[in-house]
Amino acid sequence: MAIFGRVLTAMATPFDDDGAVDIEQAKLDEAEAYAEFLRLYRAQAWDEAERTLSNLQKMVLENYHSYLYQMYFKRIAYKRQNPPGMDWDGAWTFDTK
Repeated sequence: MAIFGRVLTAMATPFDDDGAVDIEQAKLDEAEAYAEFLRLYRAQAWDEAERTLSNLQKMVLENYHSYLYQMYFKRIAYKRQNPPGMDWDGAWTFDTK
């Protein structure tokens, strides 16, 4: 999550009054954090995007999300070494089948 471009390091935990995880709230929190990550990724704010992605990994509820987040870590590392340019639209181009 971010406030005026700053990434927050503390994440709220989605527990109800008896300490059980509120799954629906957890999914909403993850979706909001993912949207923020995509905004940062597309803006080429690699450090902030990576921090947000690390927070997302801690929030992950579904196994397949973990794979998705690992893929984005690799893409950020690649984009740091091969900057896409100011006109980049956020798309990933595959070079192999």
